[in-house]
Amino acid sequence: EWGSPRSNFRQRVYKIPDEARSRLVSLISEREPAARGLLVSRRLPADFINEKELEDKIAAEPSLLRPFGYDLEVRERQRVCEGHGGRIDLLCYDRRRKRYVVIELKNVRAGQNTFGQITSYIGWAQQRIASGRRVDGLVIARGFDTRFLAAASTTKRIDHINLADLGLV
Repeated sequence: EWGSPRSNFRQRVYKIPDEARSRLVSLISEREPAARGLLVSRRLPADFINEKELEDKIAAEPSLLRPFGYDLEVRERQRVCEGHGGRIDLLCYDRRRKRYVVIELKNVRAGQNTFGQITSYIGWAQQRIASGRRVDGLVIARGFDTRFLAAASTTKRIDHINLADLGLV
C-alpha cells in the first residue's frame, strides 16, 4: 500500500511508515552492516551528498573530471531512454576523444546492478544518439563492490571514479 516503491522513490520525499522503516533498516543492515548506525540514528554524515547535488555539481563543473582524462561538455541531464526505460544521469560529449560519455552517479557503493545499468544506457545511446559510433560510460560512486570491479575489468569502455577521489566527500 505504500506508494514510494511503486514510483521508485524518485523526485519526492516520502514519509516512511514505522513498520516499513524497520523492515528496510533490517534488509539494508544485512547487506551493509556499517549502515545500521546511520539508519538507526536517522542522521546523515557531514560528507553526505545526494545524487541530485552530485549531478548539479558535475553539470556545473565538468572540469572536475579533467584530472581523470575527460574534457566533457554536458549535453543533457536526466535523459529518458525512450522505448528502453531508465534515465541517463548525464549525457556528455568528450571533446578530446570525440565521443559521447554516459555518466551514472551513485551516492552509495556501486554494484553489479550499476554495471548492468550503465552498459544498458551505453547501448541505448550508441543506437539512438551516436548513430552506431562508440559511446563510453563513467560511473561515479561512493566506492565499488567486488562484483562491479570484476565486471568493469572486462571492458575498457566503462571507467569508474570514487567520489572521494573527486574531493566531493
